[in-house]
Amino acid sequence: MLLGGMSQVPGGLGVLDSTLMVTLSPWYSGTEMIGALLLYRVVYYLFPLCLSALLMGGRQLYPAGREVKSAALSFGKGFIAIYPPILSVGVFASGAVLLFSGSTPGLAHRLALMNKLVPMDIIEISHFLSSLAGFLLLFLAQGIRRRLRIAWQLTIALMAAGIGLSLLKGLDYEEAMILVIIMLPLIAGRKKFDRDSRLLSAGISFDRLLPVAVVLASSAWLGYFSFRHSEYSSLSILQFALSGRAPWFLRATVTLSAAALILPLLKLFRVKPDIPMVPTGIDIEKAFNITISSPDASAFLALTGDKSFFFSPTGRSMIFFAEEGPYWFVMGDPLGDREEFSDLAWSFREKAEVNGRKTVYYEVSERNLPLYIEQGLALIKIGENAKVPLA
Repeated sequence: MLLGGMSQVPGGLGVLDSTLMVTLSPWYSGTEMIGALLLYRVVYYLFPLCLSALLMGGRQLYPAGREVKSAALSFGKGFIAIYPPILSVGVFASGAVLLFSGSTPGLAHRLALMNKLVPMDIIEISHFLSSLAGFLLLFLAQGIRRRLRIAWQLTIALMAAGIGLSLLKGLDYEEAMILVIIMLPLIAGRKKFDRDSRLLSAGISFDRLLPVAVVLASSAWLGYFSFRHSEYSSLSILQFALSGRAPWFLRATVTLSAAALILPLLKLFRVKPDIPMVPTGIDIEKAFNITISSPDASAFLALTGDKSFFFSPTGRSMIFFAEEGPYWFVMGDPLGDREEFSDLAWSFREKAEVNGRKTVYYEVSERNLPLYIEQGLALIKIGENAKVPLA
């Protein structure tokens, strides 16, 4: 111990150990000495160091306990807000996986094994239905983002079908595993998808069709590249054979491409609903009753006469906004019953998209930020609010 202290090495590390090993070597073996010295270091040095670090860390964090708890709650709310958008990306990726799988050749030994187990007609139909399920999942991803209950139900059904069809069309267990991995968080978060609305309530916009078109074009190119050595003819699409999957790819691609082209045409023939930009007397009375119950003084800006109103189905909540170019500008947060804010904001956004408009919220509160993050809106801080004591 004296030599270790004189060495000025922390804990006498090395000096004390070597001295003891040399001094006690006539009575103990080197292995026994090393084990004893390691135990000594753990008991008298490492354990007290860890204990003191925990005590000191707890003492430092205790005064900041509220801040830590607030940060944890904010993180939790933010994650819950982005949970549906993350899952929507996964659903879209699942659809792309099924389409790309249908555009590539199957493994010969797997197809031969499946042909022994099931008829070729089942394999052919499974291939087409698998691609169709992938095509539909591309569109359902938007419904998942909007937290629609019907979209969640259809997505689970299609992904379960996609798992079975992937195995039937050629024992493609890799694709099936991907679908399982994405479907499990969907099932776990089923309570988050509680909105009752139609799938097409937000209309069909070209910016939503663009990613679908990119995936379809990529799938078509991948199929052409994969089967570039195959001989195509006008009758290839009618061929049924296990040896080549090129006709399977052609049938699926032609059918899904035709369906994708029909959807934009439906938008041209759809009657565009609109919100009366000039509120009626009944609207003003309803807005007044909601406004006077709001604790926010800026809510009375709704009654200046230059705003339009969008009410919840119950009439207990509303959003007041003004139109400027391609935007509907909302002043502040929704007013009324907070339980209806999420559905009200989503319905308002869907109505704006049907009318070819985009939504902008100005001067929103921090407590409602998860609502806007959930809709994929960008948060921009503009200026500051000053609190001036008047007394």
